[in-house]
Amino acid sequence: MKKSWILIVVVLLFIVGWAGATYVVSDRVEKQYFGLLKQYRQWGPVTLTNQSYQRGFLSTRAETLVEMTVPKAGSEEGQEPTTETLQMVLEHTMHHGPLSFGGPPGHVSFSPALATVETRLVRVVTGDGDQAFENLLQEIPELKESVSFARVGFDGATNGLLQIPPFEKRDDDGQFLWGGVTFTTEYAPRAKTLVGTFDMPRMEFRKAGGGMRWSGIHGQFDLVEAFPMLFVGTSKMVFGPMAVTQSKQPEGESTVFELQEIELASDSRCEGTLVHINQTMKLDGASFDGKVYGPLLFDVEMKNLDGQVLSDFQQQIQSVYREADSFMPEVLVAKVLPMYGELFTKLLAGNPELNVKRLYVATPMGEAEGTFRLKLAGLQGVDPQDPAALMKCLQHIDSAADAAVDESLVRGILVSSLKSSLQKAGDGTARQPVGDKEIEGMVDQQLAGQLEALVAQHFIVREGKKIKSSATFNHGELVVNGQPMPVFQGM
Repeated sequence: MKKSWILIVVVLLFIVGWAGATYVVSDRVEKQYFGLLKQYRQWGPVTLTNQSYQRGFLSTRAETLVEMTVPKAGSEEGQEPTTETLQMVLEHTMHHGPLSFGGPPGHVSFSPALATVETRLVRVVTGDGDQAFENLLQEIPELKESVSFARVGFDGATNGLLQIPPFEKRDDDGQFLWGGVTFTTEYAPRAKTLVGTFDMPRMEFRKAGGGMRWSGIHGQFDLVEAFPMLFVGTSKMVFGPMAVTQSKQPEGESTVFELQEIELASDSRCEGTLVHINQTMKLDGASFDGKVYGPLLFDVEMKNLDGQVLSDFQQQIQSVYREADSFMPEVLVAKVLPMYGELFTKLLAGNPELNVKRLYVATPMGEAEGTFRLKLAGLQGVDPQDPAALMKCLQHIDSAADAAVDESLVRGILVSSLKSSLQKAGDGTARQPVGDKEIEGMVDQQLAGQLEALVAQHFIVREGKKIKSSATFNHGELVVNGQPMPVFQGM
């Protein structure tokens, strides 16, 4: 009997301790929720406020009102555009710990956590009371299953998952297919790391006059916060192939535009206080009416960017949007534009470098490629608004550029430009249209004369069917294809 009483006491103490811990954790969850609302209450045109908070023993339900000021076109022609308020209500279900078992299907964790949070969009109302969101849910009920999950650890570490389900909509106008969205994030506050993935696998639209088929976007990132609001690391975004078809009326023929895969990648790092960034873009190709363009390759590097300056700039931009009393584009541009001039001046102290390591494009008319390098050194304290100071800056610029273009590409561009000019000149007149052969003859004559003049002046070099040029600008001296150009003498 004695042992039974001891067991009962132990169990009761465990229950009391667990209940007390749960109460403490739920109190901490409440403080964090309202603390985040206070911290992010105003973000430019977005305002966050609590609409309800129902605290329970094991779980809590809360509603956050999100109000957005969005542009609205004038109702009458010539009327100035105005703004309206869009209201969204987010419902949160928070399961608090210390043993929090909530989570998305297939991702339930039994490890201790401060809370798991499930968020759903339950209401959207415009300023004039339009229930557009409710009407949309009636047409596409799958959107009701859109949900965001977050698991928050006691140390602030957060695992997030956003899911928008796929759906298909058919009506008299055509068919729309949506492959859904999955977005995952992992944030560790101690290590200041942010890792995530993004996947939108499919979008397709079909109608009588044509349609669009796109295999979606896929991305991933692995970043660390080197300075406040400044993350460095790796990221990659892949835009899948796309095909757009449009029927020509009344001929009944179809035009097809196809875009192949596009890959954007970024790799940045921090050395001391300086940030170095390398970005690449690759387009496999594009075709229109049987003509194939591409590939397009772009590889650019930026070095010696002051990390603290970039961080301060990010925070200043954030403050502008938080404290703005008007969100019209022209008002915001007037506030932000001077900040970019100040940013450029401060970045000069780090002796920044810009290096376009490769730019290549292929077209049906020919190819073009080139490189470019720009280094700014010894320009601390320069005022970009002082013309005299800017002229002195030229003495501290070290740059180089190389380019090679197929002569057929230059000729093709001139033919297209001349055709466009002649068409505009002949619109609305009785002038006889100029034939393609005549245009090509005019271009050949014009091109031959211009190229010969440029070769004689050493601006270009002709190598077979390619036109090349190489230039350097260092300490105020310009050299083009090995020939000094006395453009800046006397500076």
